[in-house]
Amino acid sequence: MFGFGLRKGASKLPPFACTSALCRRRPSQLKRRSLARVGAGRPSWISEDPAAPQRIAASEGRSSTFAAPNVGPPGSCSVGPTRGTYRVVTVDWRPRQGRCDVTTLIGWLGVDSRGPSSLYLAADSRFTWTAGVAWDHGRKLFASRSRPVILGYCGDVLFASHSIGQALELLEAGLLHPANDEPYERVTALAQFLKRSLHTYPSSQQREFSVLYASRIDSNKDPSFFVAEISWSPTGGWSTVTPALPIASAVIIARGSGQSAFAAPHAKWKNCEVGSTSRAVYSAFCDHVSSGTDPCTGGPPQLVGLYRTGSAITFGVIDSGARWLSGARVPDGTVPPDIEWRDGLFQRCDGNTMAVKPGAQRHARPKSA
Repeated sequence: MFGFGLRKGASKLPPFACTSALCRRRPSQLKRRSLARVGAGRPSWISEDPAAPQRIAASEGRSSTFAAPNVGPPGSCSVGPTRGTYRVVTVDWRPRQGRCDVTTLIGWLGVDSRGPSSLYLAADSRFTWTAGVAWDHGRKLFASRSRPVILGYCGDVLFASHSIGQALELLEAGLLHPANDEPYERVTALAQFLKRSLHTYPSSQQREFSVLYASRIDSNKDPSFFVAEISWSPTGGWSTVTPALPIASAVIIARGSGQSAFAAPHAKWKNCEVGSTSRAVYSAFCDHVSSGTDPCTGGPPQLVGLYRTGSAITFGVIDSGARWLSGARVPDGTVPPDIEWRDGLFQRCDGNTMAVKPGAQRHARPKSA
């Protein structure tokens, strides 16, 4: 058995920082500075919370079989009934495949003197399985090449990414819903597609996820934008929410394990002289991703958007001296001119030189940010 016990002379251990199923951190990421390895085999976790075993199992997708609180032969764990209130939790270690409530996903509206002018989604590129096992080039955002529709997700990687890709193919082929459907009817059609897909998905692999859907509503008047979030969880079931859009440039929605960590750089940029602009939101997002504050957020930023006219846009991103598109590094060489490129300050860049385009507005980083 692989256990953890008190080191000789160690002070009394604190309980886990958080064992709630709502906490996105794995037990392996919680502090164990007072723990010592005393055996071999499966890992054990120590907590003062008697419900921790069940909550850890629910959060981690692991076995629900546990050792009794005070069991373990000599050499397996030194914690006993006379050593405080600690409980030893022996968990069958089976890394959850495709776990992805580990991301940062945001959406925001851009507003100018004429009204709403743009809508963007941004995400990082990191897929995380277990602590220390990650891939920084996963696609999380999608943009239709023929329709004013953009999508993003957080939650289960495997189901969400494949289902969104399929839904987008059906949409562009005119098979998901009639072209003249109202926005709510379009979202309902997407939600129904996701429900049918999840119904055929192995129940043992079903994980919580959220899909952000954003579109432009074209009319004889000025166009407007529409945003909806479709979510599913094993405990809460299905829900569809349509958040109200702000009257000034601002974040509409933030999701994922990094949403709390994003708040600090966002507050800095929001309170500076350019705080009410789209570039302030995106710059704050890039600062958040590069900071490494959330261990499950990383890799190059991804960006998709909608303007007042035209189809959806997948932006090329200049980051760390390289060019990226949907999380993938663009090979060296000349790039076509029809891709729009942005850097970490939201400046329009030349995809070949990676410098600010001639004639494009330059953005300086405010001292307060």
